[in-house]
Amino acid sequence: MGEATQAICRHQFQQAITHMVQRNGSDLLLKVGRPATIRVNGDLVALETAPLKPEELKSLRSRS
Repeated sequence: MGEATQAICRHQFQQAITHMVQRNGSDLLLKVGRPATIRVNGDLVALETAPLKPEELKSLRSRS
């Protein structure tokens, strides 16, 4: 995965964290094949994002 794609994935992750904080969420769940999901007041809320791909999650753990 190229550096530009990794940067986009990190940006999307940061946006998911921002949504979680804005909604007073407690958890961010990331699973391949599903959109990012947050827990708000005990309920799971899928964010309006595309389902995650394996390479996207791998890029989050990789450091350039």
